[in-house]
Amino acid sequence: MKELTLQELKDIEFNLLKVFDEFCKENNIRYFLAYGTLLGAVRYKKFIPWDDDVDLLIPRDDYERMIKLFKDSDRYRLFAFEKDSDYLY
Repeated sequence: MKELTLQELKDIEFNLLKVFDEFCKENNIRYFLAYGTLLGAVRYKKFIPWDDDVDLLIPRDDYERMIKLFKDSDRYRLFAFEKDSDYLY
């Protein structure tokens, strides 16, 4: 397996965030950028140079709707304890 560079990881995360944003808009699900992701968006207009993840907050009622509405595909899968009790996070 090829090790990704930080920039390759950020590119993948940004594309995933765009797909997530589209899903949320289509389903009227609220979410908010948080922590390093929010700081990067405000301060740098992109990811923080050293950050390697995406931080989001979702109100509980929207989160529960998202769990019910999201359908796994060949390309994307939602990992959540509510869908799989073996998943711890």
